[in-house]
Amino acid sequence: MKKFFLFCLMALTCTTTFIACGDDDDDPILDGTENIDAQVTKAEMKDNGNQLILTYVMRISTYQATIKWICNFDNDQICTSSTEEWTWPNEQIAKSDEEESKAQGENVKRNGKTVIHDVSDQYAGTEKNVIKEQMEMMLSVYKNDK
Repeated sequence: MKKFFLFCLMALTCTTTFIACGDDDDDPILDGTENIDAQVTKAEMKDNGNQLILTYVMRISTYQATIKWICNFDNDQICTSSTEEWTWPNEQIAKSDEEESKAQGENVKRNGKTVIHDVSDQYAGTEKNVIKEQMEMMLSVYKNDK
């Protein structure tokens, strides 16, 4: 009987140890605890006259996000507004992005799986050719990273 009791005690200790030391099932994108490796897999720029759009697809951890940086210009080719639209594979990640961005004081809104970051304050008043140069530079970096 004493051996049986000791065996049960040992089994309970081992079971507790293995359960407590299991893999962490939390998603690194959602919990923000890990450095996340990101890679751009596709990028393109469009110049629609009074609008520049840089679209790129970024693989982040096991997810893929599509990002659109949109700059609007007046007739004098000065930036009047700018947004970044992050489209995530599911709404849970989008909610997490929205909450984290709001906690950092950013002006954001969410529409389903898309989180729209208003970045107008960073680019308003900037000439189109300056922003286009930045987009072209980012595009060349993205294409060289493949």
